Amino acid sequence: MHFEPVVNYLPHDPPMILIDQIIDVTDKEAICQVAVDSNGVLAPFLNKKNELPAWFALEMMAQTIGVWQGWYAKKTQKDIHLGLLLGGRGFKTAMPSYPLNTILTIHVTLLLLDTKLASFDCRLIVNDKEMATARLNVYQPDDVELKQFMGKD
Repeated sequence: MHFEPVVNYLPHDPPMILIDQIIDVTDKEAICQVAVDSNGVLAPFLNKKNELPAWFALEMMAQTIGVWQGWYAKKTQKDIHLGLLLGGRGFKTAMPSYPLNTILTIHVTLLLLDTKLASFDCRLIVNDKEMATARLNVYQPDDVELKQFMGKD
């Protein structure tokens, strides 16, 4: 299946897009990838050892959820809106950082979808091994709520 560039699904601008490509999106899941590369989208965030700290997995998971939401919005002919990460549970990582030249594959699976709330089971895979997991809860504010949140009444 062909997908548009990541920037067409996320309401973010570089350098805050931490995903390279979309592998697959369905009604229930999204799979994205990103390379830890000194010239790639993660380059500004590498530490002195040229590694990406593991806590970036949370944002990559959240952005993969954002890709799912953007795809779903396009599918249902709605506008793409900024989503908010409300929180997460059970974040676990088997690595303190991801080394240079590593391909990170992020899987998110929809667990619950209500009008504005959703919950996703998230996994980060390195070399076919699960290296990070979390359950993330997100909120989709409407335009009025978003203006209030951003202090633009």
